[in-house]
Amino acid sequence: MSAQGGNGTVSTSPHPPCLRVIAEYFPPFIVTSKTGVVTGAMVEILNLITKKLNYCYEFVLADPDYHYGTRQPNGSWTGVIGQISRGEADMSGSPFAIDFERVEVLDFSVPFVVDKQVAMYKSPVYQADLTGFVKPYTSMVWGLFFLVSIFVFLAVFLLQWGRSTLQHPDPHKGGRGESAERLTERPEEVSLLTLASTSALWTLSATLAQSSVWWPRGGSLTLLSGLWALSALVMGSVYRSNLKAMLIMPKLQLPFDTMEELAATDIPVYIVKSSMMYNFIQTATPGSLLWRMKDQVNIHSKPKSAIPRIIKGETSVISPNIALQSIIVDTFNQLNECPMYIAREPIFSALSLCVGFTKGSGLKQKVDPIVYSLRESGLLDYIITNNMINLTKCLNSVNFGLPTNSLRPLELEDFLGVFCIYGGGLWLAFMVFVIELVLNAYLTSPK
Repeated sequence: MSAQGGNGTVSTSPHPPCLRVIAEYFPPFIVTSKTGVVTGAMVEILNLITKKLNYCYEFVLADPDYHYGTRQPNGSWTGVIGQISRGEADMSGSPFAIDFERVEVLDFSVPFVVDKQVAMYKSPVYQADLTGFVKPYTSMVWGLFFLVSIFVFLAVFLLQWGRSTLQHPDPHKGGRGESAERLTERPEEVSLLTLASTSALWTLSATLAQSSVWWPRGGSLTLLSGLWALSALVMGSVYRSNLKAMLIMPKLQLPFDTMEELAATDIPVYIVKSSMMYNFIQTATPGSLLWRMKDQVNIHSKPKSAIPRIIKGETSVISPNIALQSIIVDTFNQLNECPMYIAREPIFSALSLCVGFTKGSGLKQKVDPIVYSLRESGLLDYIITNNMINLTKCLNSVNFGLPTNSLRPLELEDFLGVFCIYGGGLWLAFMVFVIELVLNAYLTSPK
């Protein structure tokens, strides 16, 4: 079956040799329609190559059930590789990855693109960060601040206890209206529990910039309290100035960003049948990372059918990066949004994508200099990227899982973490109230 290229060319020679080129769906190089029309970057590239060679070309549609092809037990191949090796076509229409098995049956051109295998999935949704109220400081700063607070509490308590113990004031001086500050100086009237409670409440009140009914007296206590009040003021001011920014910054939880993270999830993985990744997983060593992913893998023979499922988040996909970028661009052109993201850590790097020829046909020696010239001049990259002109609209921080600087109004969910702290404080206050009632009832009950 043949199909005309989107920009098919005819040589000026009366009877030019005509190349049979397999049209295998691989955006942005080859895109096939239901009516048999072939478009994509390879149409323009083939126009340049055949014009230089004084050839014509026609597209031969690939076998939709086998795609690139796999080696059979008898040594034959299915798919595109089988069609070319049997002489049913002269070359592949789109470049694909090479390995030692494929090199044994086909000749391959110089690389069109050096790409990488990556995973793509539905873009995560920004969510309110319940722990946003602790983000103004790091965990180390919070830990040090807590330790310093404990130190200040102990220092205030010990200074109070030492001052009241060493001074030994006369317990008979003073009347009923004597102030609380004088009472704290009388060890026989003020217990250690009272000293501890006043020290704790004052330390907490100063930390939260709240007033207190008790205030430290004496030179040493005044100096200590002044230093702590100043430190708490600085810490509180910086915290409040950064808190709003931390709450406005939404939390973006990526489902996965590495191969290991993907293998640890239960997300299905779509892989094109007979692709290199398919062959790697089928022959993976037991216990390896690829072997552990076998239960997640779904093998598909129709790549286009998987795109709606990827957009809905029903499955992920592993494919060359350039193919997934092309899919993102096509989705943006249709929906005016970028609903998918690409994991930042590649699965395989340095993936050479080359065009395959019939073994010994001599086309490699003719095509390689042209491809090399197109690549070195930058024209090859221009043709490929020109078919993905909207890629930059999706290759931004929002759509690829990086922090965003865009503003948004605060929502109720942004304060749930703070509400949890308040709720815990209320529950603690209630428990203290119950304990006080029980202790009071026990102490006042008749012996």
